[in-house]
Amino acid sequence: MPKFNPAAGQVVADELRSSFDSLDVAVYDRARLFTTFLETIRGSDLPPSRSQRALLALEKSLQKSLGSRGDLINAQRAMVAIKADSNLDVYDFGCWMGGIFGAAKEVPARAEADAA
Repeated sequence: MPKFNPAAGQVVADELRSSFDSLDVAVYDRARLFTTFLETIRGSDLPPSRSQRALLALEKSLQKSLGSRGDLINAQRAMVAIKADSNLDVYDFGCWMGGIFGAAKEVPARAEADAA
């Protein structure tokens, strides 16, 4: 059974939440840009053939952002599995993947207290 510093586990959980926040902002920004560009061309006399390449590139960028978010979810699942088989299994780091992916335990709300 691997043994980890509980405070380090909390840092990983905090950074994971921050990464999801960053990816959500990226998805939002790309979706907004797509919509804004579409609204802009609708109010112009630009022929559809001239805007198609830009729309496809924006769509591809949005898909990549959503794909990155899915990759991070898969990484989180792998980390939850590692946590479950380690000394950190008794800690609740505030994981969003409760239930079947790693049910939260009723122990310290934050691991930093134990590490101090």
